[in-house]
Amino acid sequence: MTDSLKRVYAVILLASVLSAAWIAYCRLAAEQENNTVGIIVDFYAMRDLSLQANRSLSETLEALKASGVWGIGLEELTVSRAASEGLLMLFNGLEAGPALQAMGLGVLPIRESSVYVVWWPATTPQWFAHALRMHVWPWAREVAYDQGLLVWEIPAGDSGQGHANRAVVAANVGNVGLGLSETAIRYIRQAGLQVVPRFRHASTLNDQQVRWRLRTLDAAFYDAVPVVFAGQRIPGAPDLLAEWISGLQRRGLPMGVIEFSPQPGDRELAQALGNRGIRVHSINPQELLGIDPQVAVERWRRAVRERNVRMLYVRPLPTENPYVQPADNERISPEVMLFQKNVDYVWRIAEAVRLDGFYIGRPAPFRPLVYPWVLLCFSAAGIALGGWLLLSRAVHVEQRHGPWLALAAAAIFAIGYLLGYGAVLQKVFAWMAAVIFPTLAVVRAQSVARTRFGLPKGYWSAAAVSMFGALHVVAMLADVRYMIKTDQFVGVKLAHAVPPALIVLGILLGPLPVVFKRGGTGWQRIQNLLAAQVSVKALIGAAAIGSLALVYLLRTGHEYLPVFALENTVRRSLEALFVVRPRTKEIFFGHPLLVAALHQQSLGRRRVGAWLSVGAVIGQLSVLNTFSHIHTSLIVSLWRTLLGLLLGYVLGWVVAKPVVAWFVPRIVGRKRGEAGV
Repeated sequence: MTDSLKRVYAVILLASVLSAAWIAYCRLAAEQENNTVGIIVDFYAMRDLSLQANRSLSETLEALKASGVWGIGLEELTVSRAASEGLLMLFNGLEAGPALQAMGLGVLPIRESSVYVVWWPATTPQWFAHALRMHVWPWAREVAYDQGLLVWEIPAGDSGQGHANRAVVAANVGNVGLGLSETAIRYIRQAGLQVVPRFRHASTLNDQQVRWRLRTLDAAFYDAVPVVFAGQRIPGAPDLLAEWISGLQRRGLPMGVIEFSPQPGDRELAQALGNRGIRVHSINPQELLGIDPQVAVERWRRAVRERNVRMLYVRPLPTENPYVQPADNERISPEVMLFQKNVDYVWRIAEAVRLDGFYIGRPAPFRPLVYPWVLLCFSAAGIALGGWLLLSRAVHVEQRHGPWLALAAAAIFAIGYLLGYGAVLQKVFAWMAAVIFPTLAVVRAQSVARTRFGLPKGYWSAAAVSMFGALHVVAMLADVRYMIKTDQFVGVKLAHAVPPALIVLGILLGPLPVVFKRGGTGWQRIQNLLAAQVSVKALIGAAAIGSLALVYLLRTGHEYLPVFALENTVRRSLEALFVVRPRTKEIFFGHPLLVAALHQQSLGRRRVGAWLSVGAVIGQLSVLNTFSHIHTSLIVSLWRTLLGLLLGYVLGWVVAKPVVAWFVPRIVGRKRGEAGV
């Protein structure tokens, strides 16, 4: 490459890295500004705790506020819950006849297949009476109105199809939502806490009922308060999604995006709201039955520190949890212990969050990332040029064409962006960066292995190339929708499979001349490879390697295999030691293998070093993968990567290099410097 061409390459790469760095800085600034975390507790769960602990609800709420609670999650009142609270009575057909007779209503025409709702119009709170008439009466039949009791019959029948606008029938009347309890709201407000509305899905919901729910949010105390939907889907989605979108847009309210529990319709709603979503973390009630409170506190802390979670939805530790029961030598009642342990649990969560530099209070969405979109064009040019550099290592192509490819990539990105395909192109170029730069990192490291200080030079040059690629992934995916995970990087498993495959092909075939000219030696090598005879031993080895590769791929992406118990123990130990846990596949596999591979290359065992590089590229892939998790804080990703590089380098020198150096001569002999070794 001529000096002038080198300068052109340098200018393109410099413009690319500066553009990507500025975009990364914009994201970092947005993350640093959004440092307030809201702790929310569930109203009905805390009311049950009050009853179990023999405390008043007001006393419980005041104690929770003093411990750091900002808001109370208030789920909709359902017909079944209203019956359990004495606001109405609910009978099936077998129970209704005797019960109504006992109330002095005489013998009524009762159907066994129906359900009967009994309530007191004169003494029922106005808000509750209105909710009943809106949600139940259109499908009910009045059976009796006597002695202050109103009896409605809900007949059996088919409620219809779909997720909304279905009829209220005997089978589903108990699940019908009635809106937020005004009695509960008064309790929460009197305690000086914020009401966090939790509207729930019911297939009987219709557009009029959604608009009524939205009107309740016009109260001043709901200003800028996130709505956290309850249940398995956004209420009435997809049929009623437009109502929620228009209502929340008009009121400027954000929504809670529940981590690990996607709700059909939540992505569409969040994106329609301009990605004004706040990530919510919670622990499943089933897990709370036996979880160690300290383990739970670390989970809450990790969610905030590492995954951009800004709302913690906390449920109390139940009486069945062994950690809230008094020991045999403790002279304290179970009720007092239950109350104290739960108040202390919330306080420890708040303290752990503060320890990481966050504040406790009203959570807010991330502000939009604003930067000139043309910077993405420069980043696209850098990614394309990196791809050309990798291609030039594999096949004999003219490097003078690289700048033209970079210019073409920038032009394609600009045109596509202006035509409305920017989001798609950003994902495409991010995926390209995730494939190109880990592979280029290992290839680059191999090329300097036999120079002076080749091992450290190769290792850290590989790290630099991978970080260059990671910076471009960050730039391409710098958007709030990735930060709150209403959109995500795709093709992760394929991105993990391609670089090792490219390294293997490079060992078997190359460096090749331009292979698209038939008759060249490149085609001959491919034909020889396809015609080669393979031993049974080699097939068994290939099957074993393939099985390991399958496990490796299944452990990547957005769906995961379970973590082994030993690995989980190691992970917890690393987190306790370093706060942010480095990735195990980097420090125990990929990076040490790179050290060993470069050492073998420096000894002249080029082929051994090349095969070790197939595993070594996994470490570089992991670096790119770390930064593709945009919902993870940029500072956390950087610290995790640096820890992985340092620990992997040390383990490579101390363990991998000597082990491989001892093992290889006993397998392939001491043929130093031979090309085939």
